[in-house]
Amino acid sequence: MKKFLALILALCMVLSLAACGESNNGAAGAEDTTNEATPETKYFTIGASPSTAGMYPYWVACGQTIQKIFPQYVMTVSESRGAADVSNRIRSDAVIMGNSVAKTDYENYYGEGEFEGDPNESARMLWYYGLTYYTLCVSQESGINSFSDLEGKRIATEAVGMTKRYLAENHVNATVEFSWGATEVKPPRLADAIVEITETGSSLRANKLKIIDTLCTSTTRFIANKKAMECPFKKKKIERIAMLLQAVLLAEGKVGIMLNIRKKDLPNILGKLPALERPTVSELADPEWAALNTIVTEHVVRDLIPELKELGACGIVEYPLNKLVE
Repeated sequence: MKKFLALILALCMVLSLAACGESNNGAAGAEDTTNEATPETKYFTIGASPSTAGMYPYWVACGQTIQKIFPQYVMTVSESRGAADVSNRIRSDAVIMGNSVAKTDYENYYGEGEFEGDPNESARMLWYYGLTYYTLCVSQESGINSFSDLEGKRIATEAVGMTKRYLAENHVNATVEFSWGATEVKPPRLADAIVEITETGSSLRANKLKIIDTLCTSTTRFIANKKAMECPFKKKKIERIAMLLQAVLLAEGKVGIMLNIRKKDLPNILGKLPALERPTVSELADPEWAALNTIVTEHVVRDLIPELKELGACGIVEYPLNKLVE
């Protein structure tokens, strides 16, 4: 849910950037006006992952939500062939935003791999979420136990360039085919092996696959068109988007704790809280009591709350966090 809310937040703020470019077309350098014009219909395209990927429904839901909030924006979700395709569309102004991965962003920025000789140093990553792994997988019954066993075999993947470089570095000759989705179901009949993004490994287990190597570690990223960074107004907005999205990620897995405690028991309470937390202690109407407010990691709350109760705390409240700005 936090990932979904973060995407909606980013879309809302990025769409507001359109006004900057339009208002500056006729008067370069002119100051922003406070007069609001009559909303005009505007068309925006979002570069999404393939429809078979897990992130695709998020983008569709985001587009629908934005259009409900801003009826003047007509949102179109454009299915892509993967992160490199999204990056190319952002480069050519075909889409205003989309999702990518760390490997593609690196190649996009330095002009390597899919973008050989064409670096895009103005590319900007606005948001990232969690670690994923590009893993080399085979059927558990295939008899393949290492990359050297792939000689002469067929590999299906969306990361064709990365897989070919991996094979070349390990001096293995194999056929690499682009996979249009549902890659996990292809071994052993449609492919001998696959290279696929893995997070929890549940899909691999369900399809009786095993990992024999990890090609790279990656993160899901949110990138913006490089021309937006040339407009000071848009740049400022983008930096704010990044801050707020980072605040959403920082709040992930954390909760707030509020409680009342007698001042004489306060040292024991402070000693029980995690060492890195910095609680706020406030005075109450009763001079013998104090209120404490802090943030803790969610997984410790189950044991922490009973222990705080035993130390004399009362009125304990646990509450969720939407954002945490440091």
